[in-house]
Amino acid sequence: MLEKFENKIKCTIEKYNMLDSGEQVIAALSGGADSVCLVLVLKKLGYKVCAVHVNHMLRGEESDRDEDFCRDLCRTQGIELFRERVNVREYMKDTGLSLETAARELRYNAFKQAANYFGNEKLKVATAHNADDCLETAVFNLTRGSGIKGLCGVPPVRENFIRPLVNTSRAEIEEYLNEKSQRFVTDSTNFEADCSRNIIRLNVIPQLKKINGGILKSYMRSREIFSEDDDFLMREATKVFENSKTNGGFETAKFIYLHNSIKNRVLGEILRTVNVGISAEKISELDEVCKRQGKINLKKDLFAVCRDGLLKFETAPKEHICYETEIEINRKYDFFGRKVTLVEIDPEEAKVYKKFTKDIMDYDKIKGIIVLRNRRQGDRISLAGRGFTSSVKKLFNANVDALLRESRVILENQGELIFLEGFGVSERVKIDENTSRALRIVII
Repeated sequence: MLEKFENKIKCTIEKYNMLDSGEQVIAALSGGADSVCLVLVLKKLGYKVCAVHVNHMLRGEESDRDEDFCRDLCRTQGIELFRERVNVREYMKDTGLSLETAARELRYNAFKQAANYFGNEKLKVATAHNADDCLETAVFNLTRGSGIKGLCGVPPVRENFIRPLVNTSRAEIEEYLNEKSQRFVTDSTNFEADCSRNIIRLNVIPQLKKINGGILKSYMRSREIFSEDDDFLMREATKVFENSKTNGGFETAKFIYLHNSIKNRVLGEILRTVNVGISAEKISELDEVCKRQGKINLKKDLFAVCRDGLLKFETAPKEHICYETEIEINRKYDFFGRKVTLVEIDPEEAKVYKKFTKDIMDYDKIKGIIVLRNRRQGDRISLAGRGFTSSVKKLFNANVDALLRESRVILENQGELIFLEGFGVSERVKIDENTSRALRIVII
């Protein structure tokens, strides 16, 4: 059974082109059955596995137990582990987000930090979503209103996130671990019907199984059909999208009279080009302005303008807002709707950070006052590892959306830029083998 199970995961990875042979990958490790299985199988299949564990600090001693288990598992398996502790409840208070959303945002932010820690921000992250998760997600999406894509459940690949267990049932996973006599931990909150997904898992799915005991297999067959249909429609829409590009905009005649199944996908891709969240409401608004001509506000200072059958996007000019304040360690500062904190890392913990990482600075190399501010005319920074000084303006023009440049975090010390959000720390304050104290820059 073990070899057959591992081969099934291998086939899934190959089918969706998730990883190349021997590629390095970060496994999201919670300590539960699914994630433990993920780590073991990826390693057995010959991939260079490192792991990330996020302690959400929601379950007291049980959360710490899970972190300790993941640490011990990785030690015995010879797998490098990045651990991050996040205060979800405090983040909920600061942002007004729900528990699930707040935890997810902090978790995915930790994944980005892990990629930087392991030396490559483009590393793929493997999560342990399985076939049961797909069914539960499809039911959840159906209750909110969904198209074909939502009924596909969890996508096998999304950007740099991959799901090697997506075609594997929870029962198969637990059987695999049982045959290997491999322990795992169980999150007690999984058995509390206090959130939408738990209600679906604990109450709805069991009722559906009474109607059809093989509902998971039936759904997976349907999911394959849904995915193939969505893939075909998306490929056709992409052709139209590319063909409609012209003169710095989009020629609406190329898509406005097409069937909604194609047209709406084209409009979704157009929204994606200007970093607007895709929703039925936004697609409908863009559709209307394409039909009637005119101008609508999509977000903040971004407008969609359609004249003479040409759809373009404009940003409203705005006055430069200067922000500058002296900051102290371990205090939170409001910065253009986000929170910025410099967190001192314990001397023992700092020993972990010996390789260059974008959000860690050597505390002892910083002298005097640290200033938090946004961009200024003529700003330059000598980024770690580059060997030359770069213009912040040129970096922003090439890599940062115009609407976001004003609110990028910059740290200054002794008149010199030592950190530029999205690009990293300066050569002067980067950590090295002599680092004994370190500061982490936390932006949420």
